Amino acid sequence: LGNKSIKTVLIKEVSSNKIPHAQLFNGAKGAGQLPMALAFVMYVFCRDKKKDDSCGKCANCIKMLKLIHPDLHFFFPTKGAKYSSKDYFLELQKMVKQNPYLDRDDWYQNQKISSNGGIKVRDAKIINKIINLKAYEGTYKVFIIWLPETMNLITSNKLLKHIEEPSQNTLFIFISENSETLLPTIISRLQTKTFKQIETVEILTTLKQKYPELESGFVEKIINE
Repeated sequence: LGNKSIKTVLIKEVSSNKIPHAQLFNGAKGAGQLPMALAFVMYVFCRDKKKDDSCGKCANCIKMLKLIHPDLHFFFPTKGAKYSSKDYFLELQKMVKQNPYLDRDDWYQNQKISSNGGIKVRDAKIINKIINLKAYEGTYKVFIIWLPETMNLITSNKLLKHIEEPSQNTLFIFISENSETLLPTIISRLQTKTFKQIETVEILTTLKQKYPELESGFVEKIINE
């Protein structure tokens, strides 16, 4: 929902086979960076692409809808230095399936992560192991780095090498709510797509189309609240 111009660009990148190997989806919370990234990856993996969307029915699409595609790798903030994103993925998977507009506050509150939570060096080491492996089913290996602004300097530098010298058929998507805190050396190597807040009118129109049974004025009341 929303940011149609970005969707158009992403579709053109896929159809022309010119997908940037490292992108930054940046915007305020609630602007739709995460759901757009997931829809984009689903489109990349889809075996029966339509003109402007995935088929939603092939094996790759079904796995993406369930967030179980073997070539999709999520990295995100966690608590405790001895754990990695892989240890908490099932919990994130559940929350994203319930609400793809999940933001940092939702995740931190659910996991009781303090201000020192973040994407760990351990995560960067796991990426180092995965990145040279072949893709299983999706042609590309995709690494979604959610909330990269939580990376410390060591983690950032370990990822920098892969962004500078990407492995074949590897895509990085950084999803940020505050990219100003990212290292300039990382930002300079990412193609940035800036997301705008979704207009209230668009939300209202979509809700009315999907739920016509709702009483008149009820949707507007929800939005206003």
